[in-house]
Amino acid sequence: MSNVYVYEQGAMLKYKENRLIINYSENDFKSIPIENIDNIVIFGAIQVSKCLFIQKI
Repeated sequence: MSNVYVYEQGAMLKYKENRLIINYSENDFKSIPIENIDNIVIFGAIQVSKCLFIQKI
């Protein structure tokens, strides 16, 4: 299990098909399986979709 640190201003966190999607720009993103994540640590102006809160990560 691991922690995910997001610090790039303007990034957006989403939940899709049991994965955390981190969108940095239209064509630049990371995808991480939810079961591999213990915590998400956010620094600055990062958008978070409501679905992540519902999943109780």
